[in-house]
Amino acid sequence: VLSEAVDLVTVYGTDYDSETILLAQGHLAYLTGQLGSAMHLFQEVTQTSSRRSNEQHEIWALNAQATACIGMGKFDIATRLLNDSQKLLGKNGEKISAIVCFGALGLTRLRGGNLQGARLAADAAWKRMDDTPTSFEVIYGYIGVIEVYLDLWLRSVITRSKDAATLGKRARGACDCIRRYADLFPVGQALVHLYEGRIAVYQGDSKAGKKSLTKGLEESRRMQLPYFEGLALYELILCPAVNEAQSRTYYKTARELFWRVGSTYYTERLDAYRKAQMGTR
Repeated sequence: VLSEAVDLVTVYGTDYDSETILLAQGHLAYLTGQLGSAMHLFQEVTQTSSRRSNEQHEIWALNAQATACIGMGKFDIATRLLNDSQKLLGKNGEKISAIVCFGALGLTRLRGGNLQGARLAADAAWKRMDDTPTSFEVIYGYIGVIEVYLDLWLRSVITRSKDAATLGKRARGACDCIRRYADLFPVGQALVHLYEGRIAVYQGDSKAGKKSLTKGLEESRRMQLPYFEGLALYELILCPAVNEAQSRTYYKTARELFWRVGSTYYTERLDAYRKAQMGTR
């Protein structure tokens, strides 16, 4: 359907119409695990909207392009794109775009080891997450926020930081936002199970965590969302309730899947984990 729409827009549509279709194609490519294709589609919109001085489309494209780059492990590029988006957003930018920008920026900083910067960006997104989501792309921001809070929560529990309760509460709150998102956009349901599972594991209930993560895996497969499938497999590998034989199976599947979608970050993380496991034998 989208390819037919592109053909029609090419003949009869405006630049605005063409960019809207390209954005939709990019989102579809991201969800179906074609991260490189998604990045290039969003890049095309970034370039055309910049030439036309359509700042809203340019912000959408910059944020989405950065999200694809994060999935691929291109964090330096993602940071540059999100900084450009921030400049266009200014102090009072449109709320959905700000959530996506700051959430993605938080995740980018987290992946780069800048924990303080990650917290600041996640907090900037969090304070805007106060109602029911109304736009598809806001999920990119939600993912960034919950990933930051989950990571910092786990670290704070290990170090017995006084900030642990706040971080845990915000992680659960971000999960609630994703749950409301999934009520409107079914592609979010796999993420609900994924993050409910991680929260359960972090709270010490690894059996419940495994159950939720398995649901996330099944849902992502049902919806044919390979990148989300890989995320569920990755967390199942780390789940204490998963036995060694299951972990090996999950590892092989996840490694092949992340390689296929072009996610360098997760293939490297999996390889490092496997090497560490082999070293303990």
